[in-house]
Amino acid sequence: MNAKECVVSNPSKDKGTRFENECVERAKNKDIEARRFWMSDGRSAGYGKDADIKIGDWLFQVKRRKAIPKWMGLNWDEVDGCIIRQDRDKPVVIIDYEDFLDLIKE
Repeated sequence: MNAKECVVSNPSKDKGTRFENECVERAKNKDIEARRFWMSDGRSAGYGKDADIKIGDWLFQVKRRKAIPKWMGLNWDEVDGCIIRQDRDKPVVIIDYEDFLDLIKE
């Protein structure tokens, strides 16, 4: 077997790809147009390199981690989301993915 025949996949990359596909499928299950970009690179569809998927009109970079940072400590039974901002940057909102899909479907 030569080097070209021996391809070893990267478990971390595989996990990320599975999550990207899961996000796309969950959107499609709600009849929202969604797609994953080839090689998780938006440039393959004319967008920026950091875009992994497109859900409706929204471009996303998708990250999956073993755990969300402890400082976030969200109790989803008590709040609907989290608004965070790093110094000298714009605020961002974190909400439940299913809630987001329901919002953009309306």
